Amino acid sequence: MSCTKEMSSTEEITITPSYYTPKYNNNTKAYEDKYIFDFSHGIICPCTGSTYSKRQSFNSHCKTNIHAKWIQSINTNATNYYERTLELEKTVKTQQILLTQSQNELEQQKSIVRYLQNTVNEYIRNNNNSTNSTHFAADVMNLNLLDFD
Repeated sequence: MSCTKEMSSTEEITITPSYYTPKYNNNTKAYEDKYIFDFSHGIICPCTGSTYSKRQSFNSHCKTNIHAKWIQSINTNATNYYERTLELEKTVKTQQILLTQSQNELEQQKSIVRYLQNTVNEYIRNNNNSTNSTHFAADVMNLNLLDFD
Protein backbone atom coordinates (compact mmCIF):
# COMPACT_ATOMS: atom_id res chain seq x y z
CA MET A 1 0.00 0.00 0.00
CA SER A 2 1.44 3.34 -1.00
CA CYS A 3 1.09 6.51 1.08
CA THR A 4 1.84 8.84 -1.78
CA LYS A 5 -0.80 10.51 -3.89
CA GLU A 6 -0.30 11.29 -7.52
CA MET A 7 -1.58 14.66 -8.64
CA SER A 8 -3.95 14.68 -11.56
CA SER A 9 -3.50 17.22 -14.30
CA THR A 10 -6.42 19.26 -12.95
CA GLU A 11 -5.01 19.61 -9.41
CA GLU A 12 -2.94 22.68 -8.71
CA ILE A 13 -0.91 23.79 -5.77
CA THR A 14 -2.00 27.22 -4.64
CA ILE A 15 0.39 29.50 -2.82
CA THR A 16 -1.16 32.06 -0.56
CA PRO A 17 -0.04 35.69 -0.65
CA SER A 18 2.25 37.03 2.06
CA TYR A 19 1.06 39.54 4.64
CA TYR A 20 2.73 42.91 4.50
CA THR A 21 4.47 44.11 7.63
CA PRO A 22 6.05 47.55 7.84
CA LYS A 23 9.65 47.78 9.00
CA TYR A 24 10.70 49.28 12.32
CA ASN A 25 13.21 52.11 12.04
CA ASN A 26 15.49 52.03 15.08
CA ASN A 27 16.64 55.61 14.48
CA THR A 28 13.18 57.15 14.44
CA LYS A 29 11.66 54.49 16.74
CA ALA A 30 8.71 54.23 14.36
CA TYR A 31 7.27 51.84 11.81
CA GLU A 32 7.43 52.84 8.17
CA ASP A 33 6.71 51.34 4.78
CA LYS A 34 9.34 49.07 3.33
CA TYR A 35 10.27 48.11 -0.19
CA ILE A 36 8.72 44.83 -1.34
CA PHE A 37 10.91 42.74 -3.63
CA ASP A 38 8.65 39.83 -4.52
CA PHE A 39 5.10 40.21 -5.78
CA SER A 40 4.99 36.79 -7.48
CA HIS A 41 2.42 35.41 -5.00
CA GLY A 42 0.86 38.70 -4.06
CA ILE A 43 0.98 40.85 -0.92
CA ILE A 44 -1.94 41.34 1.46
CA CYS A 45 -2.00 44.69 3.25
CA PRO A 46 -3.61 44.33 6.71
CA CYS A 47 -5.01 47.86 6.65
CA THR A 48 -7.68 46.86 4.11
CA GLY A 49 -7.14 43.13 3.61
CA SER A 50 -6.64 43.73 -0.12
CA THR A 51 -4.20 41.64 -2.16
CA TYR A 52 -1.76 43.33 -4.52
CA SER A 53 0.04 41.48 -7.28
CA LYS A 54 1.84 44.43 -8.85
CA ARG A 55 4.31 46.84 -7.33
CA GLN A 56 2.67 49.90 -8.88
CA SER A 57 -0.74 49.16 -7.40
CA PHE A 58 0.77 48.44 -3.97
CA ASN A 59 2.82 51.66 -4.06
CA SER A 60 -0.34 53.62 -4.95
CA HIS A 61 -2.16 51.96 -2.06
CA CYS A 62 0.64 52.94 0.34
CA LYS A 63 -0.01 56.61 -0.50
CA THR A 64 -3.68 56.46 0.52
CA ASN A 65 -5.03 58.00 3.73
CA ILE A 66 -6.26 54.59 4.94
CA HIS A 67 -2.77 53.12 4.76
CA ALA A 68 -1.14 56.21 6.30
CA LYS A 69 -3.61 56.11 9.21
CA TRP A 70 -2.90 52.40 9.69
CA ILE A 71 0.86 53.04 9.93
CA GLN A 72 0.16 55.95 12.31
CA SER A 73 -2.04 53.75 14.52
CA ILE A 74 0.73 51.13 14.71
CA ASN A 75 3.17 53.80 15.83
CA THR A 76 0.69 55.27 18.32
CA ASN A 77 -0.02 51.85 19.81
CA ALA A 78 3.54 50.50 19.65
CA THR A 79 3.92 50.86 23.42
CA ASN A 80 0.59 49.14 23.97
CA TYR A 81 1.64 46.26 21.71
CA TYR A 82 4.87 45.89 23.67
CA GLU A 83 3.06 45.94 27.02
CA ARG A 84 0.54 43.40 25.72
CA THR A 85 3.37 41.16 24.54
CA LEU A 86 4.95 41.28 27.99
CA GLU A 87 1.61 40.42 29.60
CA LEU A 88 1.13 37.48 27.24
CA GLU A 89 4.66 36.19 27.91
CA LYS A 90 3.95 36.32 31.66
CA THR A 91 0.66 34.44 31.12
CA VAL A 92 2.40 31.75 29.07
CA LYS A 93 5.07 31.26 31.75
CA THR A 94 2.40 30.98 34.46
CA GLN A 95 0.45 28.45 32.40
CA GLN A 96 3.60 26.42 31.77
CA ILE A 97 4.28 26.29 35.51
CA LEU A 98 0.69 25.24 36.26
CA LEU A 99 0.80 22.60 33.55
CA THR A 100 4.05 21.16 34.90
CA GLN A 101 2.63 21.09 38.45
CA SER A 102 -0.52 19.33 37.24
CA GLN A 103 1.51 16.77 35.31
CA ASN A 104 3.68 16.11 38.36
CA GLU A 105 0.60 15.66 40.58
CA LEU A 106 -0.94 13.29 38.05
CA GLU A 107 2.22 11.17 37.89
CA GLN A 108 2.36 11.08 41.68
CA GLN A 109 -1.27 9.93 41.88
CA LYS A 110 -0.69 7.28 39.21
CA SER A 111 2.24 6.01 41.23
CA ILE A 112 0.10 5.80 44.38
CA VAL A 113 -2.64 3.95 42.49
CA ARG A 114 -0.11 1.42 41.12
CA TYR A 115 1.25 0.88 44.62
CA LEU A 116 -2.23 0.38 46.07
CA GLN A 117 -3.22 -1.98 43.28
CA ASN A 118 -0.08 -4.04 43.82
CA THR A 119 -0.69 -4.10 47.57
CA VAL A 120 -4.29 -5.29 47.12
CA ASN A 121 -3.25 -7.93 44.58
CA GLU A 122 -0.52 -9.19 46.94
CA TYR A 123 -2.98 -9.34 49.83
CA ILE A 124 -5.47 -11.31 47.75
CA ARG A 125 -2.76 -13.76 46.62
CA ASN A 126 -1.55 -14.27 50.18
CA ASN A 127 -5.05 -14.81 51.56
CA ASN A 128 -6.52 -16.75 48.66
CA ASN A 129 -7.77 -19.72 50.74
CA SER A 130 -9.50 -17.67 53.41
CA THR A 131 -13.25 -16.94 53.29
CA ASN A 132 -12.55 -13.42 54.50
CA SER A 133 -10.44 -12.79 51.42
CA THR A 134 -13.49 -13.41 49.23
CA HIS A 135 -15.41 -10.71 51.08
CA PHE A 136 -12.33 -8.47 51.02
CA ALA A 137 -11.85 -9.03 47.29
CA ALA A 138 -15.50 -8.13 46.66
CA ASP A 139 -15.10 -4.96 48.73
CA VAL A 140 -11.90 -4.05 46.89
CA MET A 141 -13.64 -4.36 43.54
CA ASN A 142 -16.06 -1.66 44.67
CA LEU A 143 -13.29 0.76 45.68
CA ASN A 144 -12.31 3.64 43.46
CA LEU A 145 -8.54 3.83 43.89
CA LEU A 146 -8.44 7.13 42.02
CA ASP A 147 -10.58 8.84 44.67
CA PHE A 148 -8.01 10.45 46.98
CA ASP A 149 -10.33 12.75 48.86
